[in-house]
Amino acid sequence: MEDLNFRKGDAKTEVFGSNRMLQPSPVEKIPDGPTTPEIAYQMVKDETFAQTQPRLNLATFVTTYMDEYATKLMNEAININYIDETEYPRIAVMNGKCINIVANLWNSPEKDTWKTGALAIGSSEACMLGGVAAWLRWRKKRQAQGKPFDKPNFVISTGFQVVWEKFAQLWQIEMREVPLTLDKTTLDPEEALKMCDENTICIVPIQGVTWTGLNDDVEALDKALDAYNAKTGYDIPIHVDAASGGFILPFLYPEKKWDFRLKWVLSISVSGHKFGLVYPGLGWVCWKGKEYLPEEMSFSVNYLGANITQVGLNFSRPAAQILGQYYNFIRLGFDGYKEVQQNSMDVACYCHEQIGKMKCFENYSKELQNPLFIWYMNPEYDKTAKWTLYDLQAVLQQSGWMVPAYTMPKNIDSLVVMRVVVRQGMSRDMADMLLSDIGNAVAGGIYIGSNIVGVQTHDIAQGAIALQGKVFFVVIHIKNSLGGIDNAPSDSNADFHGISQAVIDLLAIIAEGHDLERELFAGGVYFNGGGVIAGGGLYTQCFDIAALAQPCLGSRIDAGTEGVDIVVAFTFQGAIVVAEQGKH
Repeated sequence: MEDLNFRKGDAKTEVFGSNRMLQPSPVEKIPDGPTTPEIAYQMVKDETFAQTQPRLNLATFVTTYMDEYATKLMNEAININYIDETEYPRIAVMNGKCINIVANLWNSPEKDTWKTGALAIGSSEACMLGGVAAWLRWRKKRQAQGKPFDKPNFVISTGFQVVWEKFAQLWQIEMREVPLTLDKTTLDPEEALKMCDENTICIVPIQGVTWTGLNDDVEALDKALDAYNAKTGYDIPIHVDAASGGFILPFLYPEKKWDFRLKWVLSISVSGHKFGLVYPGLGWVCWKGKEYLPEEMSFSVNYLGANITQVGLNFSRPAAQILGQYYNFIRLGFDGYKEVQQNSMDVACYCHEQIGKMKCFENYSKELQNPLFIWYMNPEYDKTAKWTLYDLQAVLQQSGWMVPAYTMPKNIDSLVVMRVVVRQGMSRDMADMLLSDIGNAVAGGIYIGSNIVGVQTHDIAQGAIALQGKVFFVVIHIKNSLGGIDNAPSDSNADFHGISQAVIDLLAIIAEGHDLERELFAGGVYFNGGGVIAGGGLYTQCFDIAALAQPCLGSRIDAGTEGVDIVVAFTFQGAIVVAEQGKH
């Protein structure tokens, strides 16, 4: 492909020697002409460079590492659509094999050669399929009894993942929430049963609660539910949301009863792309037997070369993840999975123990049930602390770590926690690096851009003005010697990345400190007499930090926009923050 934007010269430098690399990436319109794959690749890679360290993302549950052979297999299947079973019949068979393996991990009692289950894009779809099946079974029974079926409900703890809120809304099924408390950290069976009635389609315990990493006691729930159903004449079932725990419990706690060994557990869902160890885009759902999968959920089409029957909310779906899952089953085997999950658990336990020793923190639970855990500020320490867990999250991000801080579910939403999810790919050395970064951050107080700006986030937030309105223009002027930088920012050796990150952090602090909607934009960096100015409309060709400002990205307001007035400026150890407010 010829690219007219290429300059003539050394082929080794043609990408970065092209005119295209001097042009901004497209924002609103598709470019007029094509470019070479090398340049397109580099432009996309450059824009996402700061986000391409997924193994340091301890917020996500999804797999961020697979070995080279798994990756090769999946890449070779990237153009295969699973739904085309006529064209790719062996992949359909492989899918059935995966369902068999998963169902048997959960002690399926089904005698048929092929167990009853379905492929899903992720555990969200798998959860919905389990919920829909329970709803349709309940509705059919109510219809047969001549009873109304317009007010279905299901029962779950407030530790639910958002998919269940989606399920309730999309199918108009009432979600009855059992509150979690600091004393009752998992689903209370007796409280759950109090919310049940003849319109309850199922109860949903969770194995690996997203908020806490804890497991609901399914065995205790099953026992209590059995007595309840016998007393009332109901037949309320259990769907287990095992998005995380479904690939942990069979390997680390095989004796624990939470699965199809229990009487009222009729369906289970799991994420293959979490502790199933496959890259994102894979979920599984299995039923105890064919009789529990309503016929109405199977759809046949004949326009792809043959009659194809499918169970799922989606139609087209990638086949690569099936290959990745089956590869892992063969490559690792039961013992290999057990070793990987045990290593993840051991690293998580180590981090849990070490964080629990820090005087400023308290762990939420004494023991771990899955390779993830949460902690919060020690209440006594918090009374005088000049930083928060949100500040700690921001500091860790500067080192590449993503360790989320968030509020707990309703009823305990005043509690702010941090969470670490340990997945395949996190070693003990990485854990030590994380702990070291946390320890260094809290040793003398949390510092934003500690090598750039020697000021505490709390103090900056407190010093900033109370802003009103929704769109702001923020200018931050960083002086030459700020934070111990001996060379002026205008010097080619200056730490422009660090300065830019400090600017972004300060913008985020202003938004956070004043409960704004984060409609902020850092347009670029301007070098002026030894200073750095960041803000919409002050961009020059020197260094664009828009990509780094993604967390604050929103409405852009240019300098000189009509109706923009200077509100205030304050100085703190050499950093001048000027905020301008739009009158709208």
